[in-house]
Amino acid sequence: MAKKPASACSCVIDTSGLHGIATASANLRGALLARLADGTIGVPSWAWQELQETYPEEADVLAAHIVKRFQFNAKVFARAAQITEAAGLGLSLGAYDQHVERYTAAAAHVHGGLTVLTSADNLDVYSDLQCTAQDVVTWIEAQG
Repeated sequence: MAKKPASACSCVIDTSGLHGIATASANLRGALLARLADGTIGVPSWAWQELQETYPEEADVLAAHIVKRFQFNAKVFARAAQITEAAGLGLSLGAYDQHVERYTAAAAHVHGGLTVLTSADNLDVYSDLQCTAQDVVTWIEAQG
């Protein structure tokens, strides 16, 4: 039986953010894993799949801690298309070539304006995607 989230989901994370959690220092990683395990951070299926394909060892570190998952659906697809059109992005590809960032931004919108968690290096990608984004380290440090 799957675990039930203990907290309301307030964030959605992309592949860069997941990789950032897996490679964070021990103290930060522990705090971030706790937020995955209590459901505060939701993990989109597309970001999880990309992490497993690109960084399988890091995915193994995170797998047991993920409680809240987002599935790809028509609403996410439609919102991603709107974001793409509004930003004039055309068919340009994201950091990992699967439009993960656009779909993650779309999921943030569809699920009530969630914050997107990513790496510090990937924040610029979200500047035109009509969502709030923070790097995982800054976000967890602000949580206290």
